[in-house]
Formats: sequence, C-alpha cells, structure tokens
Amino acid sequence: MKNNLVINPTDKFRSKNKEFTDLFVDRYIFDQRENKKINDQFFSSNLDFEYRTRNFNLSNLLFYEILNIIKIELNIVFEKNFDQKFYEIIIGSWLRKFTQQFIIKYKNIVEIKEKLNIHSATIYETKNFNFFTSETHTIQHATNNNLWNSCIYSYILSNLDLNIELKSIDPSKKSFDDRNFLISINSSDNEKSIKKTILNFYTHLTNLLPNNSNTFMYNMGFSLFNEKKIDLMFGQMPRIYPIKFEFNYSDFDKNLRAKFNFCKFLKKNINEDDKEFVEIFNLIIRLLDKSLPIFIVEDFNRLIKFIKKLNFPKNPKAICTSYAFESNEPFKFYLAMKKFLNPRVKYFVYQHGGSYITRIDNSFYNECNTCDYFITWGEKIDTSKKNNLKFVNFKLLNNRYLKKKKLETLLILLRSSGYNTTPYDRYSEGVHQMNFTLNFLKKFSKELKKKTIIRAHYSSKNRMNHFFEHLNGFKIDYSEQNYFDAINSAKLLIFNHDSTGMLEMFALNKPTLCMWEKGNQHMNTFVQDDYELLKKAKILFDDKDKLYKHLDKIWHDPLKWWLSENVQENLNKFINLYSKSPDKDFNINFKRLIKNNI
Repeated sequence: MKNNLVINPTDKFRSKNKEFTDLFVDRYIFDQRENKKINDQFFSSNLDFEYRTRNFNLSNLLFYEILNIIKIELNIVFEKNFDQKFYEIIIGSWLRKFTQQFIIKYKNIVEIKEKLNIHSATIYETKNFNFFTSETHTIQHATNNNLWNSCIYSYILSNLDLNIELKSIDPSKKSFDDRNFLISINSSDNEKSIKKTILNFYTHLTNLLPNNSNTFMYNMGFSLFNEKKIDLMFGQMPRIYPIKFEFNYSDFDKNLRAKFNFCKFLKKNINEDDKEFVEIFNLIIRLLDKSLPIFIVEDFNRLIKFIKKLNFPKNPKAICTSYAFESNEPFKFYLAMKKFLNPRVKYFVYQHGGSYITRIDNSFYNECNTCDYFITWGEKIDTSKKNNLKFVNFKLLNNRYLKKKKLETLLILLRSSGYNTTPYDRYSEGVHQMNFTLNFLKKFSKELKKKTIIRAHYSSKNRMNHFFEHLNGFKIDYSEQNYFDAINSAKLLIFNHDSTGMLEMFALNKPTLCMWEKGNQHMNTFVQDDYELLKKAKILFDDKDKLYKHLDKIWHDPLKWWLSENVQENLNKFINLYSKSPDKDFNINFKRLIKNNI
C-alpha cells in the first residue's frame, strides 16, 4: 500500500489520489484533522522506558555540544567572554526543549520511512520561515502550533535523503506569532486596594536604599509574611520584588543574525553509529540563526542593561528560587551575571512540584543541572545528581488546604494536555492516560456519577474536549472551580497521573487513589520500588477493573480504609521519601539549610 505522509491537519496536505492512504506523522496532527476519513492512519511512536531514556541521553549530548557553539558565537558577535554556565542558565531551558522536540520529529520521520512505503508528502517551503520565539516560555506554545510544527517537519523532510516525492507550498506566515502568550505582556498589576497601596509605598521606600542582602529569595512560593520573616532571620531588610516585568521585545533582525556563523561547526558523518547524532546536530545547527529567541539575540544587550536597573542584591552569597529559573528572563540574566562575576555565589532551586526525582524527564530539566543545590521535598534524592538537599514540602504551609467543608464529592483530577517539547510523544502519552480513565469512568453507577466531579485542566477544553463527548451523567470542571474549594469538598480523590496534587493529598492525609497504565515507563529506575508501597496499600492501580471494585467497596466510608494500619504504614513511608510536612520550625530550618551550604 502506498502512503502519503501528512504533516499538517488541513486538507491541502492530503493526497488527492485514491490509491494512497493518508498517514499522519503523529497522533497530535491526526486528532486535529479537518475531515475524518475511514482509512486515515497515524504513526504511533514508542513510549516505553528504554526509548525515552535513549532519547533523553541523546538530547543531553546534543544540548551541551550546541550550547558550547552558542557560547562561542554569541561571545564573538557581542564581544563578550561569558562562560558556558552563563549561557546554560539563560538559554538552557529553551535549548533543551527545542532540541528534544527536534529529536522526536526526526525519529518519527526516519522510523516511518523505515517501516512503511512512503511515496509522497506535501511540505512547507521553509527557506524564508523563521523559527524564533520571543522568550523561553513560548517555545512550549510553538510546539502546539500547527504551522510551526509543520515547518519543523518540512525542514527535516527537505534536508534528508529519503526518496520521497515532495510537493512544496508557501506557509501562510513567516514565523509563529507568540505575542498572546508572552509573560511580559500585561504584567503590570492594576489592582487598587489599601494593602496594595501600602506594599507599593513600602517597595518604593526600600528601593531608595542600597540592597546589600546576602541571601536573595526570589519567587519562592512562600507566603509574603513568611518570606519576610525569613529575611529578618537572615539579618537583612525585608524587600518586595516584582515577579513580572514590563519588557517589550525587539523585532527579528535578519542583519544581526547574519553575523552568526554556526555552519562552520557542521560535522561530517564518520560512521553509521554516529549517523543519528550527526544528522540531528547538523539539522539544528543550520537552523539555529533563525531559531534562537529574541531575548538572547536582539535583546541580549538590552537585558544586560535592564538588570542593572533592578534593585536586586548587589553582592549576594546565595540566590534562591522555586519558580523563576525557566521563563523569567531578567532574573536569569541577573543570576547568570552574578555567577559569572563570582562563582562562589551559591544558586539554590527549591522543588516546587511533583515528578522531580521520580520522572525521567525531570532529571534532564535545566534547573536541576544548573543549580548548586536542589532542595527536595523529602528523603529521596536523584541518584544521578550530587546536588540534592533533603528537606520538606513548603507548599503544605498554605492553610487554604485545611479549610473545612462538607465532604460529599468524588473528585477525579486529570492531567493537562501538555506541550510537545519532550523527546517522546507527550501528546500520545496523554491520550493513553485519558482513554484509560474514560474506560474506568464507564463502569460508574448512576448514583456514583451524581457524586463525581471530573476536574480537567483548562487547556483540555480546547484541545482534548472530544474525549468527554460520550460521557453522560458526569459534571466536568475545566479548572473553573477554585482548586482549594474542590479538594476540600472531596470525600475521596482520584488522580490519573503522577502529580504534585497527589503528593500534597498524601501529606494532608486525605483519602486518595491513583491510576495509571503501565506505571513504570515514566519513572527513574531508582524510584520504582517506592511505588510498590502505594500498590500494597491499594492506593495505586494499573488495572481499571480492580480499581473500580476497590472504589465501590470503600466509597461509603473512605476514611475507614484510609486510616487502616496497612494503608497508613505504607503511605507514611512514601510521604517521608517524597512529601514531608514542614513543622513549626520551618523558617529556622530553612535558614540553617541555606547558611550551612553557602
């Protein structure tokens, strides 16, 4: 059978020849196709542990080679001498995502060609298409944009010798427009209140004084009151720092980018073992001048000047954050500059969510590899790293978790549809999770349906709402209800993914169940035995029939099951590893942790 490879959901990429089957290059594009035909097919990529691990390791090798080239060329063009760590801090999150999405697209195309008879494909002409985004954050939105994705696929297809008949058409735009997704847009807070007025006045006064703080805590996720108490314990003036900044990004400058000579680093393929690495490397290098974000090229010098106007500490000994390491460009430039000027400055990242330590992906996150110390939520550490510090889950300090409400509902919390920035098919993984969940929900009685609220991520309303079309009798909440009201009203919670919320509910001792099919494929090998504790307690299931039977048994009185000796014993062991609750001395202990590692 002959196949026409389809890289975009619009009909103009289909074959008009009835002898051809339209094979969609991935599930994400297949699910969005304009018109559905019976013989439509899609390529199903591998999702197992070995495939993910190989691709992550490949992405890591590519990342450091390409990062060094970026360092060399930017230093030449901007006449700087910044080291590799400087560039890893400011561009690393973007480069990892860009490289990882490239790997899965390249591999999909190569594997499709190897396994199937691909005769033709319609592609975009990408010579004049620019792949840049303005900031780190919007690379994620680009990977969910059909034009941008299709242009990456087109570029790969047009540069590999695959003996496929290619028809080129012009893209509708010359780049992905990320203006609606920018963090810097609408960042000013127009809220008017007495509290806000007082805080603004206090900020103005403190900004008149030089900032000589030794410990810079920025976007930690602590309450304002708690964070300022810790400032006082460090013997420094409590200050209030903006989390977002008004920064208007420059336009794409073709002449400036022409000064880069990335192509001088192209590699020659020496042997078959290196073919995959060399081909992907060369594909990215040839595209790099058109792909680097605006903030690292056109606004490189502007951001260096911008951070000098911020009243951040002049000579800190420690810089700590839980959230600002990825997408806050001014903070990253400040951090990178301080580390460059004084390598003795210690950079701390405090875990802000679940899946750190446990998920393969997180071991390759930029923040885990650039920080001097990564502060965990429990006793478990990532054995592939030497920078983990064992601590507690600071998010449990939030008293909104503890509001008393009448416990009535069964709350089922679903994973977001996510972004296609991983070196495996993240969208297909989400589809498998959703199908597993929907097949489980179909077993529910009418009485249980009435008590159930399905809490879907707000992004699912647009991208995955078709999965809910055949679910009758359930109330679906696309994250419109306040999260704390939702969990505090729940008699029992079920998570369909390995999540932050799951860890929080465990630590708060709220009756909770979890389900995911093929549970170990996303996990680091050194954590898999720990999840057996949850299976022993009948908290975690990978069989929907057994889960429903267990749910039916405990629904009348979940606490009777939850507080049983077997559940509490195994649960507490797991909590100690991954989500320890802070005690009344949290502030003292946090201060000691930082001071002992400066």
